[in-house]
Amino acid sequence: MRIELKYIFLILLLSLPYGCAGTLHNFNQQSKLASAKDLLKHGKRLPAIKLLKEITNEKGVPDVTDEAMFRLAIIYLSSSPDAEKLDNSRKLLERLEREYPDSLWALQSYPLLEMIIRIRLERDFKSETHQEIEHLKRENKKLKLSIERLKTLDIELEDKSGY
Repeated sequence: MRIELKYIFLILLLSLPYGCAGTLHNFNQQSKLASAKDLLKHGKRLPAIKLLKEITNEKGVPDVTDEAMFRLAIIYLSSSPDAEKLDNSRKLLERLEREYPDSLWALQSYPLLEMIIRIRLERDFKSETHQEIEHLKRENKKLKLSIERLKTLDIELEDKSGY
């Protein structure tokens, strides 16, 4: 009986650091998220973004990492969203939905993700349309020049043949 207790105590003692490490990691992530939210509340976006990125790049913690992903995606969208920021937001929200499908933050991300995809498609369409219009303008100029050359050649031929 005494030997069995000794082994149980030894097993518990050896497993203690692993449990504490996980708990410490969770606490650190929660602390970073709280700090990031506080920084955002006081208008300090850059340090908040740094903390949120740290959270999202480390081992995930439910109810912390998912919130950090959502908040970071919103920050990217709220600051004049260029193509890179739209893509970063989209990737974060897709990752959020993939890694934390049951999270309340993932549920809120669905309409945002649809909006980002729609914006991206519209921008791509406008860009392609603009490129096509520019191409057609160049082709139109070439045709006008060709027509003018043909007119000039026709006039020269009429003058030479005496019509």
